[in-house]
Amino acid sequence: MNPTFRFNKADGTIDELTHVKLEVIAFFSDDRVSISQAFQVFETELASYKSDPASWQFSALSMSVINSVAKRAAQVHVCGIVALIMCHLNKDGSPASLNQASEIASEIFNNSGKISFVIPKAKSWEVQEKAVVGDPFKIRQYFRKYRSAAHICAAKVLAGANSSGHPLIKPLPSTLTYLSTVLHYQRVFQSWERSDNWGLWELWQEGDTFEKAYPHLQPQEGDLTAIRANGRGGAV
Repeated sequence: MNPTFRFNKADGTIDELTHVKLEVIAFFSDDRVSISQAFQVFETELASYKSDPASWQFSALSMSVINSVAKRAAQVHVCGIVALIMCHLNKDGSPASLNQASEIASEIFNNSGKISFVIPKAKSWEVQEKAVVGDPFKIRQYFRKYRSAAHICAAKVLAGANSSGHPLIKPLPSTLTYLSTVLHYQRVFQSWERSDNWGLWELWQEGDTFEKAYPHLQPQEGDLTAIRANGRGGAV
């Protein structure tokens, strides 16, 4: 049975830590024990923040978790890019193969230089630039490592590096748009027979949907053009 994550509470409200918890799932997608422990750490942080917002900052333990996550940022980005290529390469909506997507991703990474990432710090964000691996074999390895959270990784890529706002709690509209994007790609991947062995995390909620009010993010037309141009360039 695939793992699941409910993102609203018993009273129907969205969990305030939904964005952080999705990040945790993406970075530790194959380690449910670490996910559960990280959830507890950040729930403690939320309680600490609410008790004294003015002097709050991430604890040393939380920062150790965050620093561990930061080391995986480029790998998770690779998974997200490959997932988006698989979704959007073919105009008829049919999924591209992992081999084809990894070759196209390799071309994109080799031509793009470093990628910007936002990393939480004690009380704020820091933008860091990291080189992304361009070797197709490593790209496939990273995708397979994080593919159970491929829908979250894809949404992270589309959301981009945004260093505004609080590092623990995102504004509700931003969270709902992010969730809509994850749910959109969740449905896309679940419709593919090839995803049966991905162990895809299933996000769910009780109650009414919000996706019409907060439409999912989509790749820019220029990004789609670049993906399809590289696809015509001889990827296998």
